[in-house]
Amino acid sequence: MTKIHHLLCCFVAVLCLPVSGFSETVSDTLVESKILIKSDTLVKQDCFSYKKLIIPSALIIGGTLLRHSAVNNNVKEFRDRNFGSFQTSFDDYFQYSSVALMFGGNYMGFKSEHSNARMLSNLLVSKLLLTAITLPLKNNIGDLRPDNSACNAFPSGHTAAAFTCATLHFLEYRNSNIWFASTGFMIATTTGALRVMNNRHWVSDITAGAGIGMTTAILTYYFNPLTFEVKKDNRVCFSPTYIDNKAGLALNYNFK
Repeated sequence: MTKIHHLLCCFVAVLCLPVSGFSETVSDTLVESKILIKSDTLVKQDCFSYKKLIIPSALIIGGTLLRHSAVNNNVKEFRDRNFGSFQTSFDDYFQYSSVALMFGGNYMGFKSEHSNARMLSNLLVSKLLLTAITLPLKNNIGDLRPDNSACNAFPSGHTAAAFTCATLHFLEYRNSNIWFASTGFMIATTTGALRVMNNRHWVSDITAGAGIGMTTAILTYYFNPLTFEVKKDNRVCFSPTYIDNKAGLALNYNFK
């Protein structure tokens, strides 16, 4: 039993790597920035660096190495022995909870890095990229699920989607409030744990899925060509009009 508990602790620690790694190494891993001088004011410019992919890469490599290890079987045996009847569909919806935090953060007093339009664009593009990566892997690798229901276990799509949303949420709010920004990773970690509890995935599946989801989010955040960014200095104004006995609505857009 001690050995199993030790393995479970290692499992939770692996999934929590994004939370601790993102919050404690913000300056040199995910949030590497350049300081620019503009009009006698210091301006911090966030830049992409391959260092940002260290943690996701470690999770992907770790999940791949765990595929045929005893850890998968030991965790499954512990689950079957103690939570054999556990089953829920909560993880099907909970995986997207970070989306609500991302779009609701500005209304809760936090400040996002981009507009809602840009965040929506990042979310949609990252989802398309994630699907293009995970589906071929699932269908071609063909790992059997723990419940023997299908041969598409690796990697976990639910976990990948949850960590994609969590990473986008983190990147948007890390400069506003690091604790609020990190809450998405707790949601994503819980989603991964529920996939194991539901007997739908092995530990290796969710570990690799977490890394793939984070990688997808980071690449989309920095290289998304569909920005749809609106300058904050712009002003949009709607006003009613009445010309030649015809009522209408006028749109005034003020460029600054």
